[in-house]
Amino acid sequence: MISTSIFANASDTVGLPLSQILPRKSSYWYLDPGANEHICFNLPYFTSFCKIKLVCVSLPNVASTIVQYAGNVTFTTQFYLNNVLYSPLFHVNLIPVVKHCQSLSCVLHFSLDKCLIHDQTSLKMIGLANQVDSLYKYIPPPSVGHRNFTSSFNKACNFSFQSICNSSTSIPVTALWHFRLGHLSHQRMTKMFQLYPYIVSNKKVVCDICNFAKQKHLPFPSSLSHATPNFELIHFDI
Repeated sequence: MISTSIFANASDTVGLPLSQILPRKSSYWYLDPGANEHICFNLPYFTSFCKIKLVCVSLPNVASTIVQYAGNVTFTTQFYLNNVLYSPLFHVNLIPVVKHCQSLSCVLHFSLDKCLIHDQTSLKMIGLANQVDSLYKYIPPPSVGHRNFTSSFNKACNFSFQSICNSSTSIPVTALWHFRLGHLSHQRMTKMFQLYPYIVSNKKVVCDICNFAKQKHLPFPSSLSHATPNFELIHFDI
């Protein structure tokens, strides 16, 4: 049986029904360390959908329900959920922390006001959840959850956050960490690779910034100006 004890505990502590604590219709996705399966109550979020073997889900109000449909939910090309259970009787959308880290190979960094979701290999930020009312809520891109069920996989990626994730595509992958670490030398990058295998470096990649920084000064153009009295021509650096 699948349980979602985090919201049940919150309801018991406050002494109010769950429906009074959390809105019935919400676009939030909650990061839940107590759940063991993705679950969603809103059908338009799914990019694909199929019938599965019956699964018994324990609701936060101690009741249980039977789920017979599941599918995939795509927020961006780098942030997506597979095998999400569909339950219209549920009040919220849940992302179980442990399963999400295992299936997507990502790292979650929790702080007092937010949770940063990073790709484990490239360490790019692929998601952000804000802490509201002691719960970490992920707000999906505007295009997700408001599309037709038959929309394609790529339409789920039309979000400005995607451009932030791909902002480093103009920099070669072999030089990306060289830029991030403040233009370390190849010898230092090699030592970093021994400690962190995902930090790659290529000795053949030429960095123009490093070459310019090692020069004493750029060449001065030939001057045809000649001064006759003192202080007629003054050179100064602004």
